Formats: sequence, structure tokens, C-alpha cells
Amino acid sequence: MCIRDSVSATVALADPSQIEERVSLKSEPFLDVTFPLKKEFVERFTKAKKALGDATMFAVIPDDMKNEIDFIVNHSPDNNVNTIKVIATGATITTEFEPLYFNVANAVAVFQENTEYREATVGFSAHGLMVVHFKGEDYEAKYYLKSYKRD
Repeated sequence: MCIRDSVSATVALADPSQIEERVSLKSEPFLDVTFPLKKEFVERFTKAKKALGDATMFAVIPDDMKNEIDFIVNHSPDNNVNTIKVIATGATITTEFEPLYFNVANAVAVFQENTEYREATVGFSAHGLMVVHFKGEDYEAKYYLKSYKRD
């Protein structure tokens, strides 16, 4: 008996009933903010998520004066809540925008599944899209994450 005949796997990153209707990406929008993804950033961001285990979202706030991007896990502008800020340096910012909110667990999953990259970049469109681009020794992968409205 061959192993592939005796093993079946189904992998899902989300509960399909919780996902909004799928929209096709006709073309990649202009990325208003980009930065090189460094492994130290991934480590800090992952630790921030673990420290705030109940956090579901993080905010992205670009600062073109410093060429930095604030990633604020559990950001809530209207409530006093526990937050952790992780700063991404070396950013190229062509347009600043209001905070964009993304699912923190999905971002961490994308970062952790691609630890063997040689080079990676993260970009944001002011229209609410996060693009993570990995290049490895023998692969290339792009992930698109959609922003959410803050409750």
C-alpha cells in the first residue's frame, strides 16, 4: 500500500462561513507603502500577537517623516486597551493614510509559513490591501490580505 493512498489532508486558513463573498483581483493596486520584511520584525510581531492572545486585529499606520510603519496589535482609537507597537523601518512611503486594520492571526500565519525566504517585501495600498511577497531559493509566493473596518 502506498502512503499517498492512505493519507488525506484538508487545510483551511479560515472558516469558509466567516469569509465574505470572494472578489477577484483584476490588477494589483499601486502600493502606497512598502518595506523590506526582516526576520527580526517577524519575530517581534509574532511575539506581540502571542502576548496579546485575544487580539484579533492590528493597525498599520505609516509615518513618512521617519520612513517607518507602526504595526499596532489590538489598536483601538476609541477605547483604552492593551496594545503592542512593532515598528517596521526602512519604509518607502509615497502616501500616508488613515489606519488600516488587518487580521493579526492571518498575518502571523503568512509570516510563519514562509521562514525560509531570501528576500521579502510587504506593501500596503491606501485602498485596503496588504501584499506580502516572498522569494526563496526555489519558490516565489505572493499573499493578499484585505483590510477590515474597525468595529
